[in-house]
Amino acid sequence: MNDDSYCLDDIKIISKTSWNAEVVIITVVGLSIVLGCLILLFINEAVSVYLKWVLGTVIILPILYVATWTPISLSISKEKIVLKQLLGHIAIPLDDVILIQKIDTAILDHSIRAFGSGGAFGYLGNFWNKTLGKYAMYITDRKNLLLVKTHHKTYVFNCNNPEHFESFFLANR
Repeated sequence: MNDDSYCLDDIKIISKTSWNAEVVIITVVGLSIVLGCLILLFINEAVSVYLKWVLGTVIILPILYVATWTPISLSISKEKIVLKQLLGHIAIPLDDVILIQKIDTAILDHSIRAFGSGGAFGYLGNFWNKTLGKYAMYITDRKNLLLVKTHHKTYVFNCNNPEHFESFFLANR
């Protein structure tokens, strides 16, 4: 089974996530600016070595932490939905899911980021808007969005074939 497939024999769908140009540009430009600042900090002889390392660590660790949330792939089986991330995963038991639906990008309009990244490595973390309320979003492209609602939490993911995820869920309720 390839990485973007729909296979009823295996009772599983797997879809890689892809980065759109906006996420790539925000990530590359942001990291370039941070790298430039770190280089300037470390070549500045007026700043103590101790302060250089403390500031460098304070700048780098949050970036690395957020980068680990980057979505790699999304899969669904009869048991669960799994978002594979750069480091770790989010697993949602299918028994807890009440809705899986392909949604339009417009549903994300006027969202407020409560915690996370607004473009670097994707749109990752906790968000809020009037339509969805509080939700967790892990997307690297604003196209092909998938809404997953459980009894306690709402998620927004992106994948290459959200209609297959929706169909699979409806067929396996």
